[in-house]
Amino acid sequence: HCHDVLAILCSVSRVHYINPYPDELMYSWIHRLAKKNGLSITTFANAYLNKFNSKIGSLKYDIRYELLCLSESFFIQKDLKEMFLSMSIFSFEAMFFYIGQQTRYVNNMFRKPDPLNASANTMIREIHICPQCVENDIEMFGEPYIHRAHQLSGVCTCHKHKTQLYKYTGIKGHECEYDLSHYTELAIKDLAMENEYTDYAQALFNSNTNCNVTDLKHLIYNKLRELGHKTNRYEDFIAAFNASKLATLFNADLKKYLCISILSPLSTSARSMLPLLMYLFPDVQEIIHRFENAPPIIQKYHCAECGKNFYATPTSLTEGWGCTYCDANKPIEERYKKLIDFAGKGNYEPLEPFESLNIKSKIHHKICGETIQIKPRKFIFDHVRCICESLLNEWDVRQKLEKFENFEFISYDRGSLIITMRSKACGHVFSCKFYNFLKCPGCRICRPRNMTTELYTERVHNLTGDEYTVLGEFVDQKTKIAIKHNKCGGIQEYTPWTFLGGQRCNACNPFLVKKTKDSWERGYALLCEYKEKYGTANIPRRVHYKDVLLGNWLQNQRTKYKAGKLTLSQQEALVSLGVTFDQLAAEWERRYEQYKRYIQQNNGSSDIPKRTIFEGEKLGVWVGVQRRNHKIGKLSEERYKKLCDINMKF
Repeated sequence: HCHDVLAILCSVSRVHYINPYPDELMYSWIHRLAKKNGLSITTFANAYLNKFNSKIGSLKYDIRYELLCLSESFFIQKDLKEMFLSMSIFSFEAMFFYIGQQTRYVNNMFRKPDPLNASANTMIREIHICPQCVENDIEMFGEPYIHRAHQLSGVCTCHKHKTQLYKYTGIKGHECEYDLSHYTELAIKDLAMENEYTDYAQALFNSNTNCNVTDLKHLIYNKLRELGHKTNRYEDFIAAFNASKLATLFNADLKKYLCISILSPLSTSARSMLPLLMYLFPDVQEIIHRFENAPPIIQKYHCAECGKNFYATPTSLTEGWGCTYCDANKPIEERYKKLIDFAGKGNYEPLEPFESLNIKSKIHHKICGETIQIKPRKFIFDHVRCICESLLNEWDVRQKLEKFENFEFISYDRGSLIITMRSKACGHVFSCKFYNFLKCPGCRICRPRNMTTELYTERVHNLTGDEYTVLGEFVDQKTKIAIKHNKCGGIQEYTPWTFLGGQRCNACNPFLVKKTKDSWERGYALLCEYKEKYGTANIPRRVHYKDVLLGNWLQNQRTKYKAGKLTLSQQEALVSLGVTFDQLAAEWERRYEQYKRYIQQNNGSSDIPKRTIFEGEKLGVWVGVQRRNHKIGKLSEERYKKLCDINMKF
């Protein structure tokens, strides 16, 4: 032990830094760093990776917080996020995580380990190498190293040499000795199909596609419905898939997966999902294109309290995770209560002190009054909630309805969650959703869910007399209705129950007018900053900037523009930033101009095969969509004429 400490102290003054090799796994790079500095991997881990009395094999294959410690020890000036992504397989594996799991991995990387930030399961369970790559690396760099591409989930072949990979079967911690007697060839069924899987996975990996498992499940589900597989429990699709060569790659019960797993929000293995994506989307670029505008999973934020920048997922901020530096100075108990409050949307509170993410703790549900005993990990990351938020039996329903003394319980249908009640005040018997009644207890006949324009007009008149006049028609509870304020002549749109609940003319409330104006000016100022920093003002709806849902604000401006509610000065200000109000029309014009450039480069011919990739995009598919839209009558006359002007053949 004393010898190791002496070695550490001696090495501090002569630390040698080396750059990672192309596609090198961080685990491999750290082993080479230790070797370069003349230290064993355990001594190196104790000195630079915040380890204590580490043993051989204790270092995980997917390095996380250790990189932060290493960066501080070596004074590495590189961007930690880019460094992490360039030496890990997170960008690929995260596609098959649910959002809570993505947050947990990012916390593991950029937050100091503590009971609330316990380590998640490893992304890499065994090390794979390609013997030919080992030989090539020795020839090119003088030494071999572990490649990230060989560690992707489900990948069994080398994307370069198209040969089987070997997995390490020796004592953990000695992988980087590259003794081939401790490596065993992976068993596979069909080399050609495995190579197709590898190429598909490699393309997704290289694209750094930002999505989660829910996004991919929706993609598969919607594609199946588009193809007509929705009424026969997918039997015809299952038969077609099982008859294809891709069936050799699928390692689960396909019927169970399509009918059950695809509806679950939890993560799945790449091996269970990629073969289906390969079958439904043979061109991997189609998937990449679907998510090309998605915001990054890991984003940089600035803390106004401590003035430091930190990394987190957008979801983590809305669910109670604050600045990594500020949180490190706060008591665990305070942070735990905040996480329960945010994750439970204010409807839950902990009843017991926090012990561990995996030790059950009592949490009170304020809505139903029940106390649930649950692992904090499942509540915070997996979003498991009180059973009353799923299905309740009749006894539970009766118990929760007893507090409504003015109503008598009659029956409950567990399958549809419909209750039948009798109002003691008016004598009416009515049916409605159980949870809707809890939120808004009242007779559905005296105050019906199926409102009409006449009934709504009558209620407005009873409430306000002749001060307001209903101008529009009632559609549903989410559709706003135009109402005129006869006193000032102003016309404003209200959702049905907001007006009945007390909302009135904003034009007659100076405080609201000033507040709205200030809010718009703040959103516009943030958008100006965003454009100056990132070069564009047309941002996706989910984009956060300085803890503000700036993308949502911009979408609201587009909605107001279409409804004629943006002032001329506001329109001009947004247009000057390059904001496009009709994104679909702008995208169509962009692809139209792209098609014109293709025709020019094709000697004036508008012929284009369906699989044509032009300027990195599937232009052939876009042209095919225009033909199909024309055939089914969905292509406007204006667009049809524009396409005819460039001699497109229909």
